[in-house]
Amino acid sequence: MKQMLTSGIIGLVTACILAGCSGVGEVTVRITEQELRERLSEKFPVTKDYNFVGSVTYSNPRILLRREDDRVVLGLDITLGDPGSRDSMRGVADMIVSVLYNPEKKALYLAKPRLQQFVVNGMPEQNIQLLSALFMPAIEKMLKRKPVYRLKSKDGKKKIAAGLVKDIRVRDGCLEIVYGV
Repeated sequence: MKQMLTSGIIGLVTACILAGCSGVGEVTVRITEQELRERLSEKFPVTKDYNFVGSVTYSNPRILLRREDDRVVLGLDITLGDPGSRDSMRGVADMIVSVLYNPEKKALYLAKPRLQQFVVNGMPEQNIQLLSALFMPAIEKMLKRKPVYRLKSKDGKKKIAAGLVKDIRVRDGCLEIVYGV
């Protein structure tokens, strides 16, 4: 009987400790749409040369945070050819992207773009579909190389916590990163 009572007390104390410690060391970083826009704007314009279409410039990144599915809408202006030339074609690509965390680099990346809209002025629809199929892998590769945000920590506890991202969500017009131990 005494042994059952001792086991019960130990179990109860352990449950209380675990329940009470679940939020210890948890930190939420909130990043506004404006902050994301500013950070992305620093990384653009980007010009790439492709064998199939020549020079392509990606510019004017736009961000919209979608609370309903914790995803981000990314818009880019696309210019085919020399941006200053009259012969260049201009377009817009709007994509829904996920936000992923790379613990080694302690950085957030936009990933898994899913095309919502791709329009190039003066181009027939069938050519636009072909171009979008060619551009999407290139855009995904470009996004993998450019972090949208880096977690910076100054003290030891936060350095440990920065490696343990618990959740990334959209709430109240902000991207929230919950990390902790």
